[in-house]
Amino acid sequence: MSTKKKQEVDFEEEWSKVSDGVLTIKWYYFPTSISAENFRDRPEYFYNVKIDVGERFKKGFTVNNIRGFVAALRKYVDTLDIESDGN
Repeated sequence: MSTKKKQEVDFEEEWSKVSDGVLTIKWYYFPTSISAENFRDRPEYFYNVKIDVGERFKKGFTVNNIRGFVAALRKYVDTLDIESDGN
């Protein structure tokens, strides 16, 4: 009989999930100077997020609940380098 503990999900949306300190990016895009803007049908409801994982390219995706996403990350990371485009 398995006694595997179910992971706590701190945050989950269409393209990302934070669970037990692990950020899973389900899908990401490589923004260029042309595609760096939010590509959602209703972009005013979404925030662009770029994550630097130490690779050549940062991983980019959108979230609707930016406060919930940041709160989930803060549970596991002492310092977040957050940049805002002023919106």
